Amino acid sequence: MKILQKTKQFLARNQGAIALGTVLILFGGEAAAYPVPTSPTSFLYSAYDVIINKLSKGAVGFSVAAAMTIGALVAAIKNQFSVAAVMVVATFIGANLETTITSLGITTLLM
Repeated sequence: MKILQKTKQFLARNQGAIALGTVLILFGGEAAAYPVPTSPTSFLYSAYDVIINKLSKGAVGFSVAAAMTIGALVAAIKNQFSVAAVMVVATFIGANLETTITSLGITTLLM
């Protein structure tokens, strides 16, 4: 019974956010994905190569992912599950950084 009451309170407090989210989902813009710069003659190819291929896929990326995973475990032990969930999601995004950047269309600046 308490859960139902808490659910009703949550829905009553967040009506605006729920309405905004529904509108954004229904009338969202077109999604676009762009190819990553593959040839060394592309604009800012070297910057993309260093950031994605050398840093995020190398020892720096591994160290950051390990630290975020340990931080998520510590947060979960302290019963801070929302912090732990955010850290786990950020770790997965960091592990798939190249795919994330391509799917968001961020590489248009690099082409």
